[in-house]
Amino acid sequence: MAKRGRPKASEENSRRDAVIQAAINELVEKGYENATMLGIAKRASASKETLYNWFGSKLGLFSVLIKTQGEKTIERLNATFDTEESPHETLT
Repeated sequence: MAKRGRPKASEENSRRDAVIQAAINELVEKGYENATMLGIAKRASASKETLYNWFGSKLGLFSVLIKTQGEKTIERLNATFDTEESPHETLT
């Protein structure tokens, strides 16, 4: 039987992460101009409507993608300061 109702926060976060990863894959494969919300939705097994509800537009989605990737990069760099690892190598 299918679940009904609002998904749990952790499920929604997992779905958003899947959409972000799908957007990254679409961007790498097609570039920003040729990436589409439909293509991203298909890759993430989501609906276009969900993407528009969450992000508002393709620009909104890619803005979240950039912010998310930036935060991950900062986390990785901060972790290198506690180790012998080179920040330069972390960035590359």
